[in-house]
Amino acid sequence: MFKKRLSKKADVEIQINWIFILIVGGIILIFFIGLITKQKTVSTTKLNINIRESLDTIFTSSQVASGTANLINTPELEVDFDCDNYYVGEFDSGINKPLGKTRIIFVPDRLEGKQLITWSLEWNMPYKIVDFLYIIPKEMRYVFIFNTDDEKSFAEEIASLMPKDVKPEVISVNEISNLEYTNNYKTRLVSFVNQPLSAQLNPSFEKKDLSYVSIVPDSNSKESGKVVFAVYSKNPANNAYDFSYARNTQDASTFPYIDYNPEFVTEKRYPTLLGAIITDSIDIYECMLKKALKRHSYITSIYNGRVDKIILATAEPDHPLKQRNCVAGMYQVTDPNLLSGRQELNPITSLSTSIEKCKNNLAYCDPYGDVQALVSVNKKAQDNSCPLVY
Repeated sequence: MFKKRLSKKADVEIQINWIFILIVGGIILIFFIGLITKQKTVSTTKLNINIRESLDTIFTSSQVASGTANLINTPELEVDFDCDNYYVGEFDSGINKPLGKTRIIFVPDRLEGKQLITWSLEWNMPYKIVDFLYIIPKEMRYVFIFNTDDEKSFAEEIASLMPKDVKPEVISVNEISNLEYTNNYKTRLVSFVNQPLSAQLNPSFEKKDLSYVSIVPDSNSKESGKVVFAVYSKNPANNAYDFSYARNTQDASTFPYIDYNPEFVTEKRYPTLLGAIITDSIDIYECMLKKALKRHSYITSIYNGRVDKIILATAEPDHPLKQRNCVAGMYQVTDPNLLSGRQELNPITSLSTSIEKCKNNLAYCDPYGDVQALVSVNKKAQDNSCPLVY
């Protein structure tokens, strides 16, 4: 009986030992799991910080070298953008950094992949305002759509201006149904067709990141017009995607594109139009365009002050400018083709007013006529050997 009691006691002690071992082992295991998780978090955070600093360097250096495009290898990226910041890693817990008040960057709302194309262009209206920076992920697909020969010509012109590593596809509306998903993390459809589209897409596009923008140039010049970030929906009856948009310029998804190319430029540029094509975010395009207009307002105020001083000088009887016939009228619009409906003869003042209207309401932004008038007056001053407006 005594031996049985010892045996039972020994069994209980063994069970207690095993329970103790399991508890201690669990604590040790939890400790090491926590340590590994923390180390992984620290490593990820450190990597995200390095990526953030590298991106900031890329943004700064790329914007300085206007007109250049570069293909840059990066670590595997997950970067989200909004109007003011970019976020490396998870949006809620990642490392963020402000884009800066003076940087104008057109970029998709999310970058992924291991290669980025950086590109910069001057925005002239009509004088240089600022350099736009474009960030294009190599893994993003752009498809340009046309219907008429004129639309095809414009689509091909814009496609030829983009960096060689982007390789946009140019197809007719009849070829949309032949498109297949090609494992790009984003697909951007860009329509140059002057009407809403309805097209059947390959089922492989189902639940993929697909976006659409429509380009509607002005009738008198393709350098200005409207870009419509269209809303699309799938019709379950025929499996067609309807890309619809409001023709009303007050529609919330409709914005202007405002570009100008001097006569002496052999290769035209469309900086704001390209910005609308490259970004797939209404908010980013609207934000960057407003930043650009704010910069324009500042530069224009400087030139406006210059013209005021010139006109005051021409009013002085013995001033050399007056003796050279550089009178105040030299800085007013006199071209009959540009006078129609114009209330302000001073084109720099008129342009300044137009830009202020743009800043307040993008839906009514149309300064192109004032830009043409200012170019005309500047040329007139040049032909008469008078001080230039810009």
